[in-house]
Order: sequence, then C-alpha cells, then structure tokens
Amino acid sequence: MPGDYSLVASGIYRQCQAFSADRERNLLEGMPLPKLYLATDRQTLAVNWSQRKDRRNIMLQAIATADLKTGYVFGMDLNFDPSLNLEEVEAEAVALGDPPKTQAYRRFARLWLQGDYANAVAESAERKAAKKSSRATYKPDQLCTFHRQMPGLSPAGQRLKSLGRQSLPGPNAYR
Repeated sequence: MPGDYSLVASGIYRQCQAFSADRERNLLEGMPLPKLYLATDRQTLAVNWSQRKDRRNIMLQAIATADLKTGYVFGMDLNFDPSLNLEEVEAEAVALGDPPKTQAYRRFARLWLQGDYANAVAESAERKAAKKSSRATYKPDQLCTFHRQMPGLSPAGQRLKSLGRQSLPGPNAYR
C-alpha cells in the first residue's frame, strides 16, 4: 500500500498550497493589515546521511517568520530544492553564460554552481592558512599587553593561557 500513502501526502500538500494561496491572494488584493509584530528565526538543521558509503551529515539553513499575536507563520524557507537536477542546472547555466557573471545577475543566482563551490573551498583553505600563520607568531607564554603596561596588576610569573582553548573545570569545581 505504499501508493496510498503518497496519494494522501500529495492531497495534504495540495490542500496546504490552496490554503496559503487563499491567504496570500487577500494580501495582493490590498487587505488592510493591522500593525504586525513579527519574529524571525534562523535555524541550522542537521540532516542524517543519505548514503551508507558517505556518512557525512548535511547542514541545511532554514528561516521562518511568524506573527507574534496570532502565531501565523508566513513562511519557512529552506536552502534546499529537491526538484532541481544538479547536472541540468549546471549545463543550462553554462549555456546561458552564468558562471562569469556577478551572482545577482545570474539566472540561477540562488544556487551554488560547481565553480562557486570550488571558489568557496579555496577561500576557506586560504582563511585557515592565514589563521594558522597568525597563531604561529603568537607566543602563549607572553604576558598580556595590559599587564605589561601596568606591572602592579599581574603577579610575577602569571602567564596567559594558550590562544583559542578553554580549559574544563577541575574535578572539585562543582562540589
């Protein structure tokens, strides 16, 4: 009976779209709106791996806006579109001359093309390398500049902890 479930799910989907269309049609026709107090929330969703051979989790971004008084959610947008085929989009983008264009002027401006992904990976590697080299010049046993300028505030021999780490409380910290 798997076909029955997909029929029910597609029926619910159509009803949800009809409900949203009815609400949004009123907005387009100039429905008077009271003063709205809106809340927007951004979420990062961790989705489990989809293939046994590739067990990396997938991080998706979602953003939603709701009216605080009524609780009506205006929409929740997810940065994933299951209706698109990556190869087809890439081929059409190349045919349209999208890759060299500025992001805002592309036909597929909302999507990452393969070149965009490669550039992002390269930029990330450059940032990591720059961060690593800046840490290499830092001497963790140096006193803080403030303490060097104000010698009476730092007991002799006190040193800064190494950069970017936080120590865990000792075993007696919560007793």
